[in-house]
Amino acid sequence: MSEMREHLPRKETVQKLLQKILVWKFMGNMTRALKQRNLTHTELSKAAGRVASAFNKTINQVEDLRLSSFLRYWVVISELTADDNLHEKIVFEELIDEEIRRMIAVLSDLSYEDQPSHLLISEREFFIGLRVHVEGLKKKHALGPEESETYELIAELCERID
Repeated sequence: MSEMREHLPRKETVQKLLQKILVWKFMGNMTRALKQRNLTHTELSKAAGRVASAFNKTINQVEDLRLSSFLRYWVVISELTADDNLHEKIVFEELIDEEIRRMIAVLSDLSYEDQPSHLLISEREFFIGLRVHVEGLKKKHALGPEESETYELIAELCERID
């Protein structure tokens, strides 16, 4: 364990990485919900009074929306799905799946830790399972070098725990 502590990623960088994955996952769920209702990013952007590419840019850049921007989009989504029988209303809980709930719990637990070592052990499978999101974020060029290196270090440490 002492050797592991010497090579631990910084807590703040792990938090930053998890927050980016959280946004990526949430926005993916939102995009899926919109597609199921045949609503486009362009339609949503325009209805929110933004340029046609605004929401798509937010998705592609894995932008952590300000609360005011999120609420603006959410109200528009509610209005678009309430106006007719063509679109089933999106329920907020639909966007927060089990993986997101677990990510939030891990982020919360991490805030109480000095170092992420205990969480890397207790949440080993969770951290290993993040690889698919990290790879997706890399393809979008949405992870910085520090975040990429942090995940690689986490994955290496998780392999050694086994």
